[in-house]
Amino acid sequence: MFRSVQNLLGMSPPVGRTIRLNLETSKSDGILKYKSSHIKWCSRGIALGTVFVPSLQYVCEGDQWHWRKAVPDVDVGQKKDVIYSGDRGWQYLGTYERVTVGHALSAVKLMAMAPNKLNCVINQTTLDSNNIPRIVRDMYRDGILMVEFFVLKCIGFNHALNLHLSSDALATQKVPKPIPIPGKTQPKGVPKKHGGKRKRGDDKNDAAPKRKKHKKL
Repeated sequence: MFRSVQNLLGMSPPVGRTIRLNLETSKSDGILKYKSSHIKWCSRGIALGTVFVPSLQYVCEGDQWHWRKAVPDVDVGQKKDVIYSGDRGWQYLGTYERVTVGHALSAVKLMAMAPNKLNCVINQTTLDSNNIPRIVRDMYRDGILMVEFFVLKCIGFNHALNLHLSSDALATQKVPKPIPIPGKTQPKGVPKKHGGKRKRGDDKNDAAPKRKKHKKL
């Protein structure tokens, strides 16, 4: 199994968060949301993806820090729709099924296979990615903490969900207002200020400054 997964590593692994989804919108068990920094796809495209997650999490409850087993976002055999953020922004990729159990991998091997992915795993080891104790990094470096990985396989495409997400994205886009250019006709729909052309002296602020009279010495 390890060799077969290694062969898939034209992929970069994800670790995302699950979003609850109305079953009327999708027949899957929910949505997984991944960024490009979390997932590596196989060399054949997005048909297969390897996910790297921490096997344990270091959490603080009250004033006490303790270790607990990390809870996966998707279980073996479970199907979820994947939304992915890449060069083209957020987009719907399809319905994916987790097809393998979790396998242990050392941080050293992960660095050799996917060097830029270890930080993603470390950031998920604590609930506060901005406050990671040094001991966590040291434990990965020394081989005390292991990385866990599994494979997602694309099994379908939810056209209704894709249309729904696309419609929402278009609805939230702001249409820029035209900017009038001095000396040129203003675009239609843009009201003219002050009812037309202004003349010098129409506004006190526009009046030419008066010259001061100098007294003869």
